[in-house]
Amino acid sequence: MANKVVFSMPDAKARERIFRALAPVGVEKGMDFRALAGKFEFSGGQIKNVWLNAGRMAMKRTGGTAGTKITMAEMEEVARMEEKGAEAMETKLSSGSRKGYA
Repeated sequence: MANKVVFSMPDAKARERIFRALAPVGVEKGMDFRALAGKFEFSGGQIKNVWLNAGRMAMKRTGGTAGTKITMAEMEEVARMEEKGAEAMETKLSSGSRKGYA
């Protein structure tokens, strides 16, 4: 018999802490973690996906320039795509014939 562990979804305060804890170094000043946590009811894994894909979007925007910062606009756009699922993310972040989803 397999064991099963069920985790409840984090509340807004927990989501804010997760957004802050997973924030990479390259984050735009004034990132509103509380607003993100209140607007998007994500699991910790989904929050991680948002950070990873926002980073990819920022790098695509700047061509990989050193010192690139992830903007609030990118976070909100990627979070909306995360709500819609992998297909939306793949369409937005793919380039040419390469498709990817982090």
